[in-house]
Amino acid sequence: MSSAIPNNLPLQNLTSTYSSNNLTASLQFNSCLTGYPFTSTDTNWRTASMERRSAPTPINYSSSANGDLLYDSGAMKGIQIKQPFKDGSLENILRIVFPTTGLQQIKISFAVETDGAANSLIFDYWNGTNWVNTGISNPTTTIGVGYSLVEVNLNQVLLANNSAEFQFRIRFDGNNMFLSEGKRVQFNNIAIAAQQILAVQNVVDDLKFTAFPNPASSVVNVKSGETITHLELHNLYGQMVRTLSPNASVFKVEIQDLPQGIYLLKAKSNRQKEKIIKIIKN
Repeated sequence: MSSAIPNNLPLQNLTSTYSSNNLTASLQFNSCLTGYPFTSTDTNWRTASMERRSAPTPINYSSSANGDLLYDSGAMKGIQIKQPFKDGSLENILRIVFPTTGLQQIKISFAVETDGAANSLIFDYWNGTNWVNTGISNPTTTIGVGYSLVEVNLNQVLLANNSAEFQFRIRFDGNNMFLSEGKRVQFNNIAIAAQQILAVQNVVDDLKFTAFPNPASSVVNVKSGETITHLELHNLYGQMVRTLSPNASVFKVEIQDLPQGIYLLKAKSNRQKEKIIKIIKN
């Protein structure tokens, strides 16, 4: 984040400053105080707010995401979430909203610190009906004085893959979240990493092999004119569900334990030629 973000001003939404694939993410804030953001004459001005803060750290800094510039503490800006964190039944909430079109293996990372405003962060995501944390290996993480790196892998969250709009939520917990003593939680260098979903490619000098029957319910027979040294089976989310090293030109792949659907069978020969074909499990 940079000095282009207004200072001493309650914020509601920030957009990403860099993207390697022209997709745009947004950081959205909901305050626990009804009526936010307030004017400078209001008694709640700059409380329970999201604001820019000059609190630099090299943790999770990426030069490629900053015009290939080396880390410069004087130019770095972060954000702060200020007390109180709860009021009645409402709470301060950060949401990272972003598309993952054509992407998988999503990971969110950031640097975070606090001066005692909170002890931990709580993570979940929107499944279309409810906020859930299914598949998140670390749905909560502790935070403290001094910046630390937090990484949230969403590898096991299928809804995070190839989504037009994925919503990730961050909430706050601690001993007394209703206090208003001017304390804060600070974030910097928020990043989203991903991999492209495996796709079928047209290769002129590709490996020649067949897989039958197709569709199949229990076993797929593979036959090739060359020795296949490595084989992978992926679902349409790009997740590898089977891997083999057959070192043979004729062999079987068992699929009876897999859910019904379409899979991508990727084979590599001893001559380093590759091919991917679709198979259907019925």
